[in-house]
Amino acid sequence: MAKERINRPKQQKQPLKSVLRKVFNKLTYFLLALSIVFAIYLIDRSKLLEPHISWEIDGELTTQAYKYDDLIKPLLKNKYLLNLNQIKSKVSENPWVLNVETQRIFWNRIKVS
Repeated sequence: MAKERINRPKQQKQPLKSVLRKVFNKLTYFLLALSIVFAIYLIDRSKLLEPHISWEIDGELTTQAYKYDDLIKPLLKNKYLLNLNQIKSKVSENPWVLNVETQRIFWNRIKVS
């Protein structure tokens, strides 16, 4: 048994110029999205957002700030969420520390005095 043919009108072919324009537009949007993702990746891996802590040590027994950096290093795992109360309590646990004040200067900058 022979197949029945369906009469369909022929579709007009698109000009090469319009096909290339559509491909170019899609490629442009793809490259733009890819560059945005790559920029986010680079910013996340950079040292730009790493937490920076400035120390102000007063008194007769001034010690090196790197000793305090080692104390609070475990608290700096998440570079976007820095808990000032935890930093304050960790530094004030030392017997030679009388008073601790923590102040957020910027989202990744903290002043401890």
